[in-house]
Amino acid sequence: MNRKDFIRVSGRWMMFGLLAMTAGVLLNRKQVGSKNACRVGNYCGQCKILAGCSLPKALKYKENEKE
Repeated sequence: MNRKDFIRVSGRWMMFGLLAMTAGVLLNRKQVGSKNACRVGNYCGQCKILAGCSLPKALKYKENEKE
């Protein structure tokens, strides 16, 4: 393998890695606030995404905070 082939193959693997990382971030971002289980647990007050969360626990917590 010469230098030109090495650079070409390395570039392909780097592009593949970047694509996989981007897909992982996007898929992970879509799961937040959906019907999935909460990642923070029972600590809604410390959650960074509480304002946009639609889970029942979070809705109950937000309503209790209004009172």
